[in-house]
Amino acid sequence: MTAGQIDEMLRAVKDTLGIKGEFHDAMLTQYICEVCGFLAGGGVAAADIESGVVAIGVADLWLGESHSLSEYFRMRSTQLALKAPEPGQGGKSDG
Repeated sequence: MTAGQIDEMLRAVKDTLGIKGEFHDAMLTQYICEVCGFLAGGGVAAADIESGVVAIGVADLWLGESHSLSEYFRMRSTQLALKAPEPGQGGKSDG
């Protein structure tokens, strides 16, 4: 992700989680990068890494009792990784 994409994702995640101000931005940015890396490493296409699922992962890491990713987040990331690519976006069906 570019710096601009990270800033955009940070704004969206903060809006989703109801976080105001800039005090936690460094920590949230680190969690965003970790969650995006987890998704990308698991095979989720960059176009499918959206703020909603990233916010869930960030909330799990930041607010979760054990600071680990929830079962829901893991199931959702698996769904996104298995999602069929759009025509013309690569994948097995494009030849």
